[in-house]
Amino acid sequence: MYADSLIAEGKKEKISVESYTFSPDETKLLITTNSKKIYRHSTTANFYVWNFKKQKLYSLTDKENQRLATFSPMSDKVAFIWDNNLFYKDLITNEEYKSPKTARRTIS
Repeated sequence: MYADSLIAEGKKEKISVESYTFSPDETKLLITTNSKKIYRHSTTANFYVWNFKKQKLYSLTDKENQRLATFSPMSDKVAFIWDNNLFYKDLITNEEYKSPKTARRTIS
């Protein structure tokens, strides 16, 4: 991966890498950018996926300020939280799915 490669498809500016996590099969990186503290131990951030085979960077979603993004065990999906809803992105089809449950801000 080269610094000039850190421009996501459809974007004009390079991203600033704050942290990264390898996928279980080590073919992709989940890159964290623009993190912001929201609670003592919680943050929101924007996430990108670097695909080593294609040598390309993709934005995980168009939604801003996601939380808790993580790869699936097969490395073909990434789950994340946005607006208190669970989503996952299929990295093969590039489709994004929302959990069918309705979000609640409080536990009852």
